[in-house]
Amino acid sequence: MPSHVQSAYSCCNHCGKPILFPPLLTTEDGLVSSRQDAAEARQRDHGRSSRTAPQQGARSKTRQGSINTAARGPNHGRGRFGYHGHSQWNHRNVQNYNDYGAPSSHQNKRGHPRKRERQNNVKRGKGKQYNTAHNSKRNFPVGTTVATLADLDDLEPDDDYRDIPIEPTDNELLQVKAPFIRRNITKGAYRGVHHYLDVHFRLLREDFIRPLRNGIGQVKCGSKDVKDVRVYLKVKFQDAEVVNGHLVHLVKLNLPKNFKDESSKQLLFGNIMCFSADNFTSYFRATVASHDPDKLKKGLVGIKLLSVSKLDASLEYTAVESRTFFTPYNHVLRALQSKDKNTFPLVEHIVFAKKAVQPPQYVLNRANVHYDLRVVLQTNYMKARAEACNIFPMCDTTEPPNNCRDLQSIPIRNAEIEKWPTCSVLGLDPPQRQALHSALTKRLVVIQGPPGTGKTYLGLKIAQVLLHNSQAWSRKENEIRPLPWHQEDRLVETVDVDVTSPILVICQKNHALDQFLEGMLKFTRRVVRIGSRSNSEIIKRYQINQFVSSLKKQRQLPSTLRKASYEIRKRLNDAETEFSSQYAQLKKIEAQLQLEAQLPMRETMPTFEFIRTHEFIRTHEENIQRLRERTYEVKNSEYLYVARQADVVGLTTTGAAQFQDFIQELKPRIVIIEEAAEILEAHVVASLNANCEHLIMIGDHQQLKPSPAVHQLATDYGLDTSLFERMINNGVAYDTLQYQHRMRPEISSLLVPAIYPELEDHPSVQGRDHIRGVERSVFFVSHLEKEQEEGDDNNSHSNVHEAAFIMGLARYLVRQGYDPEQITVLTPYSGQFFLLRKEQRNYSPTCDNMCVSTVDNYQGEENDIILLSMVRSNDSGNIGFLKIANRVCVALSRAKLGLFIIGNMQQLCRSSALWRKIEEALKKIDGLGDALVLKCQSHPDRKVAVKTGEDFWTMSPECGCTRPWNADICICATWNADILATRNADIRTTGNADIRTTGNADILAPRNADILAPRNADILAPRNADILATRNADILATPNADIRATWDDDICICATWNDDNLRCAPRNADILATRKADIHATRNADFRATRNADIRATRNADIRATGHVKRVQQCQSPCSRKQKFKCTLF
Repeated sequence: MPSHVQSAYSCCNHCGKPILFPPLLTTEDGLVSSRQDAAEARQRDHGRSSRTAPQQGARSKTRQGSINTAARGPNHGRGRFGYHGHSQWNHRNVQNYNDYGAPSSHQNKRGHPRKRERQNNVKRGKGKQYNTAHNSKRNFPVGTTVATLADLDDLEPDDDYRDIPIEPTDNELLQVKAPFIRRNITKGAYRGVHHYLDVHFRLLREDFIRPLRNGIGQVKCGSKDVKDVRVYLKVKFQDAEVVNGHLVHLVKLNLPKNFKDESSKQLLFGNIMCFSADNFTSYFRATVASHDPDKLKKGLVGIKLLSVSKLDASLEYTAVESRTFFTPYNHVLRALQSKDKNTFPLVEHIVFAKKAVQPPQYVLNRANVHYDLRVVLQTNYMKARAEACNIFPMCDTTEPPNNCRDLQSIPIRNAEIEKWPTCSVLGLDPPQRQALHSALTKRLVVIQGPPGTGKTYLGLKIAQVLLHNSQAWSRKENEIRPLPWHQEDRLVETVDVDVTSPILVICQKNHALDQFLEGMLKFTRRVVRIGSRSNSEIIKRYQINQFVSSLKKQRQLPSTLRKASYEIRKRLNDAETEFSSQYAQLKKIEAQLQLEAQLPMRETMPTFEFIRTHEFIRTHEENIQRLRERTYEVKNSEYLYVARQADVVGLTTTGAAQFQDFIQELKPRIVIIEEAAEILEAHVVASLNANCEHLIMIGDHQQLKPSPAVHQLATDYGLDTSLFERMINNGVAYDTLQYQHRMRPEISSLLVPAIYPELEDHPSVQGRDHIRGVERSVFFVSHLEKEQEEGDDNNSHSNVHEAAFIMGLARYLVRQGYDPEQITVLTPYSGQFFLLRKEQRNYSPTCDNMCVSTVDNYQGEENDIILLSMVRSNDSGNIGFLKIANRVCVALSRAKLGLFIIGNMQQLCRSSALWRKIEEALKKIDGLGDALVLKCQSHPDRKVAVKTGEDFWTMSPECGCTRPWNADICICATWNADILATRNADIRTTGNADIRTTGNADILAPRNADILAPRNADILAPRNADILATRNADILATPNADIRATWDDDICICATWNDDNLRCAPRNADILATRKADIHATRNADFRATRNADIRATRNADIRATGHVKRVQQCQSPCSRKQKFKCTLF
């Protein structure tokens, strides 16, 4: 900590230990903005205390002049700030509470008169309690003036960020050491590259460490409600083994009974843990090194120790695991430390906020650069011209000017957009055409697009044009090739060879990367994905490991590289085997010595220290580490060999930081970042290499923003501002897409003008079909049912009433003929997500293939129908982040055809002005009420209102209307032909009685065996029913079926169940045949029919049909009778 910040400390007048004050001061109105305000606030609050501590510390200087003087607070103890167990007075007149709601342990039990007044005020609700900066809230000592955030922005740290360890140190987690952090400059320039990297490195590191620090503090104080970390009690150390060159200890954890490895975020590989046997007076750190599902079922997990003071296997430990996943932070922080200020890419814009943007350097290096744009032309130019005339009358749809008529040569350098092909020729709307022009002519491109405006489509077009004109930006470099193994001094050499630099595509999430790469496959197959977390079966074939393995099998990989890789792996395996064997022998020796000496285990030399005293073990560790480094070099060379033959290489931001050495050697000039507005700026910068000359960022900062783990770092320090948004704030020219091509107008009306005042509907979204089976295609069902308590592990909210309604509606829509893949269920909260998944299993198999997701994970996706559960409904009126416009925007903009929302609209409107605007928009389209109105497709006048999930079963059990039995019965699933059947089962059809159904519709059979006849007049007979025959029909019989036919009439004969008045044939009776069929019957009722089907029946009337019978499908129609039946479709 710099000397000029020491004024923020004072010493305890009892023990002399330093007390840390937060580096900012707040009032009830917010953050103090100047030193004068701070002094006034200090005097105002200081006067409320009857006892004032003497001032300590000296006034220090900054660039702006003198900074504030710190004073020690009147009390100390286990305070809310959590450092070294000292407390400070809260800013307002409130009692000093510790982190967990209990009074400070050093308070006078009798209490000062002012303290009693504060206690009474808290009880009466008059006082306001503030937390500290490290608890994501504010809490400051009375009578103390401290530096504001603006003051800290101008300070310089004493240490270099490149020397700071990535993992948290003991001092940071247990002792008094204030983190030196400065705000992200969201508007304006940094002083230099070092200043820029220092700010982002420290902010990102504090974002990971603070929750772990707070969690350990909560555990130390015995809190039962620990939310920042996961706590494991009675942890035992067991065996040890060598895994991938690391010594890994197996520990036994007491996992909850409902722990599921496949859905849990616990104990992920690489996450950090802390172990302590003395309530965190001391501790040691470790990372999760093995994540074996079979071992996890037994509560066993492998850890790699990062620091050890004294490991004693006989003790029981308490372990805490950070809820913030460490691996992404680890890779990005290391990448930031390795950045060179002399080769920092696009420094004039990223660091110094220059507004004017030049063409890419590879364009400036050539005198004339022309692109061939025929690759984006419409196949039918005249049709495109006609469409453009109707859609965009403002756009010139005449033939391109003479100098651009030859589209094989479009100028890029100093190109004017007026000379470019028109919208109709390019098949783009005017804003998309402008964005394409910018993407090809500028080195830093920012394309902002509201939902449905075609951001991904445009990004693919940009990549397609760049690949088609790769001769303008590809380079010839040297290739790194491995040397023979006997050359120990180095593993690789450089060879002159022509290589092409691929385009680098970066996304934050795996599914977004898979989606973009799948689009790239439409115009190039030379795609390589780095990383093994792909969920796309298509993209899995393009993972780099697949290419490396395939090339090895085909022996196309250089032989020296194969030999080096084999030799290194062999030596590494031998070293690990020998290490493990000797480690096991040493454990036996140690156990025997302890037994002979009859000493407790904790008094003997710890296992780890005992091993490290042996020279041969230390030698093996060094060899293993050296071989691991060589393995990494060879793996890097293998990746380079494959990637340099690709057109496109795709990674996530974490992968780009992890493989930064590989990217530096790959030297991609062009980088495309999809959904750039929701990526932390540090992640983007870590992904860029020194050779990047062209950066294209596509996103929308009005949708999801970056999500830091610590809320205060987002709000007060600007950590949630992406590079994408910061460039817009700094006045860098950007393009905004204007026409949305996704949502029907009723859906987009919820966003305009509440969120996007200038968003317009593309004509292609007009006139879309309404959702079948409901009165309105966009509707909000408002209710007052309360949400449930927060879960222990999910730390989220749920609402049983909404989950039941959503899944009942989902089943109903599937019964209306929609495919489950056309429907997506969304919710903002993970607790509701797990509840919906559980409810989904109750509707199997109808809803098995339906997507259920959180709103954040569905960013960038779309579907025909969206069912949205808002969850929040409580007495306090708290709606959480539903008041944040970015999340609301994503939730309301995923649907193309239908949007159905359930929530407490009264509470939403009371807490948010945004929701009041959305309520007005819903009222204009009559899309708000306490019940959703269902209507029969064949009888539009038949309507039913449902409010709960149970209503779908009671009011519409068959997912249609409920006509009386003596009236026509509607079979709703057959929407291409209305089949009306009466009680006597007369079949009414048109033409040749071809009855057609589409989709995956369930055919619902009414009471009394109403018959649905498919094309070619195949007859479907239910169980125990009489067989219905038509003129040229196949005769299908089920067990115990009575066969009745007339002799002269070619009509369908139907029978009802158990009707004794009708003539029914006994079990072994003679079989009557129709006029057109020759039936040979035997005594046991075996008969054979010719013409359209060969029918063989046994005594039990089992009929096997061949001929035109091609497929058998089981009808899933529900039956209103208790006795359900099955029918067979042919």
